[in-house]
Amino acid sequence: AMGGTQGLVGWWMVKSGLGDDRRDDSNQIRVKPYRLATHLGMAMATYGALLWTGLDILSWPTTNKNCSNTGKITSLPQTMNLAQVLQSVRRLK
Repeated sequence: AMGGTQGLVGWWMVKSGLGDDRRDDSNQIRVKPYRLATHLGMAMATYGALLWTGLDILSWPTTNKNCSNTGKITSLPQTMNLAQVLQSVRRLK
């Protein structure tokens, strides 16, 4: 949803520079500063949300209270390759 909103805000920003009121130079598109700031703010919010979610996923505990193997794996380390993830998942079975 945030990606689509970013696209709409981007079009809204560019649309501000496509009108007939482009001052003297009609070869350059100049966008309104507050629209540029809105677009940048949305991009930063989207990046922050993606980063937050990614870091949150990496810090999830991997034990399940209903699982018989509780206590073997407490959390995923910050850096794991695919082989280590698969090995951890196999140990839970």
